[in-house]
Amino acid sequence: MEEVQNYLFGNLIKLLKIYRIEVLRSKSFRNIFIAILLILFSTMAFYSYWFETKVIKERFDKKINQWVDLLNRDIRVNTEVISVLQEHFSIWEAEVDPQKFHTISKSLIKRNSGISALEWLPKITFDQVKTIEQKEHPYGIKFQVREFYDDGSIGKATPREVYYPIYLVEPIVFNEKVLGFDSSSRPETIIAMEKSQNKGRPYASAPITLIQSKTKFASKGVLVYLPLFDGKGTLDINIRGYFLALYRVNDVTQSTLQGVETNGFAIWLYDVTDPKNFDLLFQQRTDIELSDFSFKKELDELSGRHWELKVVAGEKLVLSQRSWYPWMILLAGICLVYLITSYLKIMSSHSYIKKLVKKRTEELQIANEKLMEVSLSDGLTGVRNRRFFDQCLDREWRRAKRNEKMISLILIDIDDFKSFNDTYGHPEGDECLKRVAECINNTANRAGDFVARYGGEEFVVLIDGTTDEALGLAKRLCYKVKEVEIPHKASKTDKFITISAGVSGLTPRLEWKTSQLVEEADLALYEAKHNGKNRVERYKRK
Repeated sequence: MEEVQNYLFGNLIKLLKIYRIEVLRSKSFRNIFIAILLILFSTMAFYSYWFETKVIKERFDKKINQWVDLLNRDIRVNTEVISVLQEHFSIWEAEVDPQKFHTISKSLIKRNSGISALEWLPKITFDQVKTIEQKEHPYGIKFQVREFYDDGSIGKATPREVYYPIYLVEPIVFNEKVLGFDSSSRPETIIAMEKSQNKGRPYASAPITLIQSKTKFASKGVLVYLPLFDGKGTLDINIRGYFLALYRVNDVTQSTLQGVETNGFAIWLYDVTDPKNFDLLFQQRTDIELSDFSFKKELDELSGRHWELKVVAGEKLVLSQRSWYPWMILLAGICLVYLITSYLKIMSSHSYIKKLVKKRTEELQIANEKLMEVSLSDGLTGVRNRRFFDQCLDREWRRAKRNEKMISLILIDIDDFKSFNDTYGHPEGDECLKRVAECINNTANRAGDFVARYGGEEFVVLIDGTTDEALGLAKRLCYKVKEVEIPHKASKTDKFITISAGVSGLTPRLEWKTSQLVEEADLALYEAKHNGKNRVERYKRK
């Protein structure tokens, strides 16, 4: 930024001296000229601020997408457990064996921390209630079929044709009070049970307040039902009962987000299955000052339910991601306008005003182009940076797709570069990066070849051509870099600096993305490293 400002200021002063401009007599014209410059620099500052805001949003969006992927994974793993439980019980068995249920459920809960309890709900007709209640229960308790009353209390179930009470539960500790509770007595659970029975697959209830809980959000739970039939079909008359998995939404979400960095974000999780009635399931850090950076991400379907994650970045977090560049541009513009107008008052004349404005505008445009050039180049090596590479890859990918032509990529990594830094120090490491970058840039110099620093000691070469051409170029690069003879006494590969390269090529298809080309080149690079370094490997697509 400082280099651009000095370049701009020096050339404008030089321009004024050449023309020996006299004092500007027209005050109105001078005011218009000042206004134009201020607008120009304000626009540059605004664009810099806008672009920085866009980058911050993209960074946050990528982070939140990773959270959603983690939540989807954990929820999917946990909800599949109930199907595993069902597989252990034959549809021809007369009864669900309590000991077998206990052993299997305990093992499943141990491996899946998101599950609070697994339960068995047998189908009991009105005529069977008395027999079941008098029968000795496996847990040695007095079993009674119960339900919720309208006043919120729990008591003996009212007479009806069929009941689905909780008969077995794992773990029993802290869950004793749910034994005997008729799940079909709650409207929100009846819907889930009926849909599960009709579809023959797991189906989740709407979020409900759990009997076992007292706190506001910890009490929110989701019940996932899976019916067990007697083998004669899926009609209601053939159903034997339901397996039930209980998930405490707060516990599952908290457990997943513990492994990621969420400081500075306010997080809400909603059940949005009913568009008219969003149900709050989870919230975190809602006491911070919120910014305008708001994101909404819908999770994968959860056994018939739809959840949405809402995340808002805190104001302090957003400010920590911003730089001073927009304000520096604006301040530099104000200072420059002041200096130029002061100088014009002393040395300018009316006859040269139009020419001066034209020249100055051209200089400002050149400076702006140079500023953009600096922002797209790597400050250390002088080659293009990662940001420009991403833009170039996207552009070339679309062109290759349109022309049905192959595009190839070489991903390069300096071998044993960490040990080089440890041995010679970081200043020598920086010099090594410059020399390697210069060698790569001078070697990959065909029209259509594009070189960029990918990150750290990694470089990338984008080629408008086949993998055979890329492979040949990569081998030349390996030879040329070694030929530079940068000493590396700590290398396990050679006494001089060497590189390894991975090559990949694709003729883009509609369903493919640019990330596939990079990932394949990275896999090939890994294979080159694994096979001894100082070599080139081509990705072998199955």
